[in-house]
Amino acid sequence: MGLKVEIELIKTLSDYEAALREIESLMSSALGTPEGNRLALLATLVEAFETEHFHDLPATGSTPACS
Repeated sequence: MGLKVEIELIKTLSDYEAALREIESLMSSALGTPEGNRLALLATLVEAFETEHFHDLPATGSTPACS
């Protein structure tokens, strides 16, 4: 039976920034480990937040204001 990974939804820009920092710290985690699973879940949540809030992001790579 797999281990459970507890993760909160990303609701604010502060949550988003914290998730990005955590993703950075987990980047070397192996898939299938608790850390790797956490990384995958966080990446999915970050992608959803970006799609919802940064849909007008210019291709310049600049950091937009959260809508």
